[in-house]
Amino acid sequence: MTHATAAVFHAPCEPLTFESFPLPALSDGEALVRIRCATICGSDLHTLFGRRSSPAPSVLGHEMVGDLAVGEVRDFYGEALQIGDRVTWSMVWSCGACYYCELGLASKCERLFKFGHERVSEGNGLTGAYAEYCHLPKSTAIFRVPSNVPDVVAAPANCATATVAAVLRNAGRVAGRNVLVMGAGMLGLTACAMARAEGAESVIAVERDPTRRAMAERFGATLAVAAATASGRGFDIALEFAGTPEA
Repeated sequence: MTHATAAVFHAPCEPLTFESFPLPALSDGEALVRIRCATICGSDLHTLFGRRSSPAPSVLGHEMVGDLAVGEVRDFYGEALQIGDRVTWSMVWSCGACYYCELGLASKCERLFKFGHERVSEGNGLTGAYAEYCHLPKSTAIFRVPSNVPDVVAAPANCATATVAAVLRNAGRVAGRNVLVMGAGMLGLTACAMARAEGAESVIAVERDPTRRAMAERFGATLAVAAATASGRGFDIALEFAGTPEA
């Protein structure tokens, strides 16, 4: 196999086009992963409908899991990966050596690369998850996916799961506390599940959509309501995932 097919974004509100790209010749430390599953992030929808600016043409998709197809690489922990290993990887690549990286601000890297958010160029086409293969630069943070984690659960780890994990890490101790989750989209549902898994005494989800309220309870919310007012000692932690100014 010398080429791979990808779905290419050209402009808002226009259909994606299926196009063929040559498989890259890998340098030391690079890898090629065969995509098994790619989930759709809200930011991809915003791009498709023109609600956010994104380079074009591009191969969208940054929530992904796949099998290592080519490359001699190590995972984030320094362990050698084998061909066929099921993996996922960070949606953001940083150089580790620039001014911002040395300050610990890798997300502001002067050479920042974001899977699913890069313009297609010659020799640089397979950079998103909506493709048969994805090209991983040297030093990409790669993680093995445990055998008991399904593809559909592993794929969002780079985005929704990682976002909520970072928020809860900054919120501090969750066990035994009352948590308010505003919004029950992908992020809010993930927050309900993670807060309960960390031992929250109660998780109250606030969501206008009744279908999403029902989902919040399935994902661990002790109560899901259309609007909430605090009583007693109120909420110890409030998490805003509605994404609206009113919230």
